[in-house]
Amino acid sequence: MIFQNLSNILPMDIIIITCWLVVIISFVILAIFLIYKSKDKPKRIKFYLLAISIFFILYCVNRLIFFVHELTFEPNFVWSYTITELNNVYESNPSLSENYSVYWRIATIVGSIGLLFFLIGLEYHMLEKKSKFLLSIFQVIISTFSIILGVSKGDELTIAKILLYIGILPALAVPFIYFYFAAKSKGAVRKRALGAGFGFLIFYIGIAINSSAGKNIFQFFYLVNINGILFSYILYGILVPVGLIIYAKSIKF
Repeated sequence: MIFQNLSNILPMDIIIITCWLVVIISFVILAIFLIYKSKDKPKRIKFYLLAISIFFILYCVNRLIFFVHELTFEPNFVWSYTITELNNVYESNPSLSENYSVYWRIATIVGSIGLLFFLIGLEYHMLEKKSKFLLSIFQVIISTFSIILGVSKGDELTIAKILLYIGILPALAVPFIYFYFAAKSKGAVRKRALGAGFGFLIFYIGIAINSSAGKNIFQFFYLVNINGILFSYILYGILVPVGLIIYAKSIKF
């Protein structure tokens, strides 16, 4: 249980928990900031800002769900294992695998709904409905199939996870939509659009580093006696807030 885990907490665990909390708090602050900025704005911009704020609120909940899962994992914190070790634990304990599947489904549903709000807001305001909301429709269809399939292991690449990665592809277009908007604009608007695009790109990199694939990549640090998993969390705790700060300072359209 969580209190048994916390009784054996290590310096590494404290750093990782801190990184998690920094990321989660940064989502809350940005969501509140966007809601505040939406006051007295024209209807289209207000809808856009509120849609983005809902995305960050729901993505915060998504992160919290996974954070609670990692804290309550038995027999130890999830981050104490390499990816191979973690999959072996799930193989030998079906109840843990099923437990993860429940957390994953709930977190994915919440995160997918949040992403849908973001894409709708982006297509409504930035693309002026010219995309016919095709990005949002694509995301809903693929994410729904992914959630129905579910997963049975923590970080094993399953069909459900592959579909989910495909489902978030429209989100990867977000910074490039801002860059496209910047190319069409001039002066301060262009600078803000570029800032928003780069901010979101840094945010994505931070999220990717903390993904299953990212942690696998950073395991090579074990070869030079550096804890690669810890390093990935530290980068996660730095890049995500930095990206969001740059985005928040630029999102003024």
